[in-house]
Amino acid sequence: MSRREEVAPGVIVFRSSVYSMASGLVLPRPGKARAGAPALLVDPGVLPSEVMAISEELQRAGARAALLLLTHSDWDHVSGASQFPGARVICSSAYPARVSASRREIEEEIESFATAFPSRPRPRVVIPEAGTLVGSESLILDSPRTARAVPSPGHTSDGLALLLPDEGVLFAGDYLCALEIPFVESSFPEFRRTLARFRRLLMEGAVHKVVPGHGPWLDAATARDVLEQDDRYLASLETAVGKVLELGGTGEEALGAAAGVAVHRGAQDADIVRGHRRNCALAVRELAAGGV
Repeated sequence: MSRREEVAPGVIVFRSSVYSMASGLVLPRPGKARAGAPALLVDPGVLPSEVMAISEELQRAGARAALLLLTHSDWDHVSGASQFPGARVICSSAYPARVSASRREIEEEIESFATAFPSRPRPRVVIPEAGTLVGSESLILDSPRTARAVPSPGHTSDGLALLLPDEGVLFAGDYLCALEIPFVESSFPEFRRTLARFRRLLMEGAVHKVVPGHGPWLDAATARDVLEQDDRYLASLETAVGKVLELGGTGEEALGAAAGVAVHRGAQDADIVRGHRRNCALAVRELAAGGV
């Protein structure tokens, strides 16, 4: 069963028992709610019972799921969206291309999860079609609160964060997690540019609470610490690989140098070790392709 936390009045985070994934619910402001008032969802999931808990919260508030923002198209972040068929789905402009390229993989991961966590009845999961595509930082129209969609590629090509400026809350997607290292599936330069964008928001005081895609929400000071640790780790990987390649070393030698970079969080966790290896391999491919 998910854990429910209210990070600001009417801004609720549901933390799944699966990978500690965070789902968000943004309700109309107190005093402005009316029957059938629009609400905004973020990555609803993961277990059917947890998606149901979000639906029940909507019912108690007398609101409807009018908007649904997906921070990216990884299976765990899209698997619950189809249970809110009336919601307009907001995604990065890169979402259709990533889903097209990875549809089979996403569907297989959803099926594997459903097999590992069987439920009755078993809901039919459909990868959602985008209703609104976001290519640059944009105000979300018809939102129950002032809300901005902030492109955040790097972890995946189709990353999209949600900023609630009046509440100072940032739903960051799979960034700034206190439990994991950065998992770079798309691009090191893009990931670090996204971190720089989040750093600016934190330093300017626009963000007081960060809700990462996994793990507990963070206050601004803790989020800055996590961000700087993550950025140093990524810079260390690039530096280690770049030095070897600049001296004419082979890709295998560069991969060995990257593997020697210390993992700053969860070094004994098998998933994090595998993620570190993938990061190392991507750093070598990107820097070798760049002619370093």
